[in-house]
Amino acid sequence: MVKPWAKSKNQCVGQVFTVSSIEMLERRHVTEYNLDNIFDIATILLYNKKYLVQKDYGWMLKSASAHSQKKVFGFIMANKRNMSRMASRYAIGKMSKCIRNKAMA
Repeated sequence: MVKPWAKSKNQCVGQVFTVSSIEMLERRHVTEYNLDNIFDIATILLYNKKYLVQKDYGWMLKSASAHSQKKVFGFIMANKRNMSRMASRYAIGKMSKCIRNKAMA
């Protein structure tokens, strides 16, 4: 399991981890187990202040939203106060304008 990589202080490890998760989302069918892992990873990375890690986990959530938009939107709304603005903007990138407006309000 590579989930402990998300807690690494090394920025490169965090980036490799999120990008590998994005690859998994874009190439395979997303199951509930994978989606739960994505939310676990995003929760760990919520407090990471490194620019590229925030960008990457937002991108990871955006890729997950293609498979389960409702659950990703719920995650974003539940963690709105802790999520960086950049990560949330990436995460809502593929959602409808109405949903994006609700998330950014």
